[in-house]
Amino acid sequence: MNRLMIGVEMLESQLDEERVAEYFSSVDGLEMNDDYIFSGDSKIEYFVVEKANYAVFKDINNNEFFTNHVIGFLRNLNSKDKVLVQEDDGSGRTDEEDIIFTGKVSDFLSLWDEMEGEE
Repeated sequence: MNRLMIGVEMLESQLDEERVAEYFSSVDGLEMNDDYIFSGDSKIEYFVVEKANYAVFKDINNNEFFTNHVIGFLRNLNSKDKVLVQEDDGSGRTDEEDIIFTGKVSDFLSLWDEMEGEE
């Protein structure tokens, strides 16, 4: 099964390890180390490229855990920041057919909320 990967590019403010840690460490029940955000066995892999103002979050083993927490992080960003959402087949490359969404955070969250309302 393919997992989700979400890339975030901040356009108007700095995205660094401290900002990511500040958000996720404020969420009850979450722990962090240099590679993962986790609670028990549920994990999100992450890395931040500070020079590019970019962060990547990868679903490791629990899609619901991943989406709940990463969507929460996106809701705290500027609506003009950019997001790339794709299926991650583990190959290490991005194929066009794997891309689910690319564009502004606000547009993605509107689409996400519509999809959630249909369930």
